[in-house]
Amino acid sequence: MSLRISVFLWLMRLHRRPYDISYRDKAIRIFPGVFSPRYDWSAKFAVDCLPALAGKSFLEVGAGCGIVSVFAAEGGARLVVSVDISPDSARNIAFNFDARRLSNAYVIQGDLFAAISHKFDFIFFNAPYYGERPKDWLERAVTDENYDTLKRFLADVKRCLAVGGVVMLGFYKAREPLLRAELQRAGLQVVSVREERRWGYRCKYFMLSAA
Repeated sequence: MSLRISVFLWLMRLHRRPYDISYRDKAIRIFPGVFSPRYDWSAKFAVDCLPALAGKSFLEVGAGCGIVSVFAAEGGARLVVSVDISPDSARNIAFNFDARRLSNAYVIQGDLFAAISHKFDFIFFNAPYYGERPKDWLERAVTDENYDTLKRFLADVKRCLAVGGVVMLGFYKAREPLLRAELQRAGLQVVSVREERRWGYRCKYFMLSAA
């Protein structure tokens, strides 16, 4: 794990009470123990990368505080489902949905697609970038031992992807050969890539479709 991320995690752990952030004039509440867009900009960049979602169904895996799902729900998606394995994150997402009175958005506490049977037009996952063993729920947002979660996501995502659907996947550039091998194994292909550098590091999102 990089020193920068270690510092971000330390700063997030200092919070003992919920606090608010704002992006594009939307207020988002962050609960203690939940990975925060105040310190890491990848979720904000994900919002910037979202395509037009009017009338589409949207699934976010590993949704954290739910910021990307909030923008999807208020951006015209007809159905939004947010999944996170962390109980703190699930409660945080539910709060943000309720606070904004989103009638088209639902939260599930669960592991990847275990509780999902519906097919979605757009699936988003900002995968953990580091292959280490996480120490707690907060570290699980950025570390994935041996990239097991990424591999399981890619192996099962087509089951939940509607015909003509798109997957938006965030992943670490330095581990791209691993990603390419897993995409080939899963029968997925890269359609386009968005990449940007801020605060001294790069964030990269891959748009994927069924091969």
